[in-house]
Amino acid sequence: MPNLTALRRYTSRDFFGLLREGKSQRHNPVPVHYALAKPRFSDFKDYEIMALYDYLSARAAALPLDGR
Repeated sequence: MPNLTALRRYTSRDFFGLLREGKSQRHNPVPVHYALAKPRFSDFKDYEIMALYDYLSARAAALPLDGR
């Protein structure tokens, strides 16, 4: 399972940018996500991305602060 602690720093707007454009909160390309964003997530509807964000955020919130 991926470490979800980084998601705690993302707003929903940041998360949309990560999935849609492969860019970080500072609008810099995130190499792994940049290569995957368009082919994998370009067809996602807003409500699907929001549902994914809500789910992952809930999982991240349930983790201890050290992410383990």
